[in-house]
Amino acid sequence: AREQIEEVYECGVAAVPHSTGLWDYYLAWREQCPASDTPEAARAAVRALYERAVAAVGTDFSSAPLWLRYADFEQRVCGDERSAAQVLVRAVAVPLQQAESVWQRLTQLVRECRAQDVLPEADVVALGRAIASAADAQQASQREDEARSAFLARAEAAYKNAQEHAKARAEYERVVLTRPYFHVKPVDATVLDTWARYLAYAQEHEDPECVRTLYERCLVPCAAHEEFWRMYAAYQCGDGDDDSAQGGPKAAREVLERARRFVRESPAMTLQRALLEEAVGDVQAAKSTLATVA
Repeated sequence: AREQIEEVYECGVAAVPHSTGLWDYYLAWREQCPASDTPEAARAAVRALYERAVAAVGTDFSSAPLWLRYADFEQRVCGDERSAAQVLVRAVAVPLQQAESVWQRLTQLVRECRAQDVLPEADVVALGRAIASAADAQQASQREDEARSAFLARAEAAYKNAQEHAKARAEYERVVLTRPYFHVKPVDATVLDTWARYLAYAQEHEDPECVRTLYERCLVPCAAHEEFWRMYAAYQCGDGDDDSAQGGPKAAREVLERARRFVRESPAMTLQRALLEEAVGDVQAAKSTLATVA
């Protein structure tokens, strides 16, 4: 029965990989139903699933609870404060709706735990040297507090930068969240315009992984709107290099192939597909594609 349940969840995240709710249910089930008889293997399997989840939806504006849950798993289940802190450090660098909760959790963890248990290994080594040269216990404690403060200062710089983006994203999110699902009813023009501006903002200010995640979110409610598929393909194509962070022509071609399942192809989209076929070296496919509108 466990294998069948797991198969259902795997089918779900394969079909809708950018659903934070689905990942949350999957993780809750996995923690309750270990995949291995040994505790170490079971924890490793859950950790691997958390990594898959944050890779898929960790940049989502509403993913703060996922990051907090991951950190709680590392601290509560695995007893690893250092790993929990590193999860939270990664999270505070992401523009999140509830970023303040993540930051507070990180500062609480660092202040409450022994510095040797929560700081990165390199910081612990440096702290060990500083404590060894301390004149007395009071000075050693002061060095430990300084190490905590330096660690939090580095994390705070990333947090403040992410917060600036979070404020900008909040205005877009307020509108697009009024229609987060697919429906046969047309998407409101205000929502469509907001998605277009939101994506333009992300392309200018966010990293490629965040932009791709945002496009995938957009294409759930806007699957019937060709313009977003074409925008996504154009972004993926980037400078035409398949090794680029944006994806390259092959990734762009896959986007347009997916689009054909949802929208009636226009001549402009057919031309875009033909150009992508030519870009990946399949000239015959490009000719065949153009022949459909000849």
